[in-house]
Amino acid sequence: MRLTSEQRIFSEVENLLERKITWAETTLWSPHIENSVKGVYILRTKKHMLYVGKGSIRSRLNTHEQKLSGNLRGAKMTYKFKLLHEAKLAPPVTEVYVEFFECNATERSMCEGYLIHKLQPPLNDEVDCNLMERLR
Repeated sequence: MRLTSEQRIFSEVENLLERKITWAETTLWSPHIENSVKGVYILRTKKHMLYVGKGSIRSRLNTHEQKLSGNLRGAKMTYKFKLLHEAKLAPPVTEVYVEFFECNATERSMCEGYLIHKLQPPLNDEVDCNLMERLR
């Protein structure tokens, strides 16, 4: 049986995640991450996966901290984060944790897409879900 291209890509990413990736953990409200670190990250609480992203991790976490706290200092409030606030479901920033790993640009794109597909975090635009049901 031949693997589909999606299966081959997922298999490649799973191998990468098993072989190469060392996850680190920090808090959203006090990230101890150098400005130069680029990679993939997961925002979560103790109960829920919230978001998977990629890029310059410290900068992206600053943006997410603003959107979760509602204290926008340059970040734009996106649709799903706005819904989160309207439903009064935004977790306190002190209860949001970050897991991340450093990787190159190609690995960032592959791993982010794979993790969004596998984890279905409700705040990612790519995930079609009822945000309120998922986070209650």
